Amino acid sequence: MGVHHDPSLEETLQWSRYPLDWTLKESMLKDEREAEELKRAAMQKNESMDEARADGNTATAGDGDNGLSDNDSRFKNNFQSERDATVTRRDSVTWDHNVSGSSAMSLSTEQETFPPCYPVDQPPPTRGTSVNGHRTPTYALAWVCPRDKLYENLGEGQPGIVNDRNIADIVAKRWSASDSGFSLAQMPVLGGDGNFYLITMYNDPVVNHLERVRDKFTDPLIEAARVALAVDQDLEKTLQWFRFPLDWLDKGAILQVNKQQLTVPPLSRPTKRNLFPLRKPVDEPPQRYKSLVDGHPTPLYVLAWVCSPDTFFDNLENGLPSETVDDRNFRNFVTEKWIGDFPYELSPLPLYAGGNYYLVAMFNKKASDHLRRIRERDIDPLIQAARVAFGVDNDPSLEATLQWFRFPLHWVSMEANLKYDREMDERVAAMKRKELMDNARADSDTGSTATSQSMV
Repeated sequence: MGVHHDPSLEETLQWSRYPLDWTLKESMLKDEREAEELKRAAMQKNESMDEARADGNTATAGDGDNGLSDNDSRFKNNFQSERDATVTRRDSVTWDHNVSGSSAMSLSTEQETFPPCYPVDQPPPTRGTSVNGHRTPTYALAWVCPRDKLYENLGEGQPGIVNDRNIADIVAKRWSASDSGFSLAQMPVLGGDGNFYLITMYNDPVVNHLERVRDKFTDPLIEAARVALAVDQDLEKTLQWFRFPLDWLDKGAILQVNKQQLTVPPLSRPTKRNLFPLRKPVDEPPQRYKSLVDGHPTPLYVLAWVCSPDTFFDNLENGLPSETVDDRNFRNFVTEKWIGDFPYELSPLPLYAGGNYYLVAMFNKKASDHLRRIRERDIDPLIQAARVAFGVDNDPSLEATLQWFRFPLHWVSMEANLKYDREMDERVAAMKRKELMDNARADSDTGSTATSQSMV
């Protein structure tokens, strides 16, 4: 760069925050300050000249100067030149700003760089790549479908077949029936506008979305999504890239979907806690671990029965002498009862948390294939093997406790501690109320006795 020819540049070497859009703002502010200083200096000079004229200086008329003195005329010309130079400099700054705004180093914000929507044929860059100094967010290629229409399409025209409780199972079954990468399957996402967003893929590096979208009518993944999500011809015109998460729908935005205006009412943004609760019913399994739901990665969940330590040990003994199983050897009994040709990562896992044992049958990981197994949980060999290993088959009452729990289970102990603290507070408050009532009753009895004695 030739810096070695100019040692004076060494003094300018320093760390500067990138992107450098702030330098243009700084330069503009500096020019504006200089213009204000010139203006103030001119006003002060004008005031001093007025004071000199007030002190008795004679004014002679000049050609075209409306009665100004020679000194005043020269000052007027100088001030006019300074003002013109200021305006010219300010105009040049504005012009330079407009030119640089079209370059890669423009003063663009992240929202301007990454709009809420892209047309289907103009896909966004791959997630995480840098554009104008900003990292590309997550986008999803999706069709927009009203809730009733989606349920009708999935039910093949028969009303009442699909509802809020079984839509995930039905879509998962349709995805599993396809021949195109069930590992990339996506569930419909309910947006803040009340419509479902039928996602076919994200701008994730592993998906290679830039190539797939060029063949959107023949690509196997997009075609599998059409079949699995029951997309008809009416929905094809809504296919577009949408920025995730869909929190921008909360702002009453107007979506331009192939020249169709969709008014989006402002609704509350779904939080991560609402998307991924601590507990989920057994028939409402979570999505696979790390798969995106409304732009958020799905956390780890476990499918588990819950019981007290005594119940767990009694079920493992099952005819053995009492107190044969305890908290030191129960894992040996679980391992002995574990049957079936399954990999080690699918083995049953008893976990202690909050005073109870959580008997984990499986996680929501890819190896578990939990969405398929949970639909057949009464006969699935993996879940049945876990029943036998934990002794749940000897205690059918535990089936009512089978749920999905968010993992790790440290929140269970926190819940138990809070519950214990509340119970203790209520117990102490009840004791204080009883003590106050006893004292009031004693005072009343004492007063009654004193009154009776005085009357006697």
